[in-house]
Amino acid sequence: MTTGAEPVRIEDSAKRVRTYLGGELIADTVCPKLVWETPHHPVYYFPKSDVRMGLLTPSQHESSRSEASFFTVKGGSVMARDAAWYYPDPKLDELREMIRFDWDAMDAWFEEDEQIYVHGRDPHHRIDILNSSRHVQVVINGTLVANSHHPRLLFETGLPTRFYLPLVDVRMDLLRPSDTATRCPYKGTAHYWSMAVDGQLFEDVVWTYTTPLPESVKIAGLVSFYDERVELYVDGVLQDRPGTVAGRPILGGVLGSADRMLGKIIASARATSAANEAVVPARETVGTLEHSNQQIRALKPLLDETLVKSRRFGAKLRWLPLIPWSKERADA
Repeated sequence: MTTGAEPVRIEDSAKRVRTYLGGELIADTVCPKLVWETPHHPVYYFPKSDVRMGLLTPSQHESSRSEASFFTVKGGSVMARDAAWYYPDPKLDELREMIRFDWDAMDAWFEEDEQIYVHGRDPHHRIDILNSSRHVQVVINGTLVANSHHPRLLFETGLPTRFYLPLVDVRMDLLRPSDTATRCPYKGTAHYWSMAVDGQLFEDVVWTYTTPLPESVKIAGLVSFYDERVELYVDGVLQDRPGTVAGRPILGGVLGSADRMLGKIIASARATSAANEAVVPARETVGTLEHSNQQIRALKPLLDETLVKSRRFGAKLRWLPLIPWSKERADA
């Protein structure tokens, strides 16, 4: 079985994995399989023998994408429709007699005796947090909002480098509390601030992990900015904006790079036009490029709003090729 051009990767895990619904244990195994249905992170499949099948009832589920059989899961007084499925005749033999649960439909997940959040942990995913003496400056809307010589750099597999700064090196007078909180299976729960700069509110542009998970304890109490939405200078050099939201590519990063590139082209075209007034095409090029640049800048507020909303609901916005598409899910 493949997803696009990439084969589905499957690995055995030695962890004990459990999942609960309504406070009741639904599945408990010491031999789960990790399945990368997408390149981003793995999901758990349970041997059918380690699932309390008496709590699963076959459900009628129309699907045009696979031959999966679905179950409604009942735990305590809670019922989750189509929250489990398996493939009676799987294309991958490793998935025979293996059951998959919808992560978000279940109440709790445990690896050994530690509760895990968002998704299963990838054994190949690594986080390194290093002390640094680099000079880091953050500018928003032309205002210097952070200036530090004591950052900690967080290097995470497949994601942009994040610069975590002491709070005392940030313009705390510009911070505004936010109700937004997100979870990471490797770092813990992040809490957010917005920043008020020149009468404009930049929502959820700063975050902190007050009590991170043990493997990320070195960023406790430090703050980081969304490089996608600010100007970040490291040792005086303006950094390219990552084209990501929580590690996923977005249009904003592309437009940000295009905006800066057009600015350089415009400056060059202006210089050419000023040096030779007879070069009419150069002046016309300036006008065309400036119009394009204005259009790109006009899109930025919409992209900022989309970024905030995508981050808040990002856990729900993912494509899982092995999850059969249903009419019911499409209409939801």
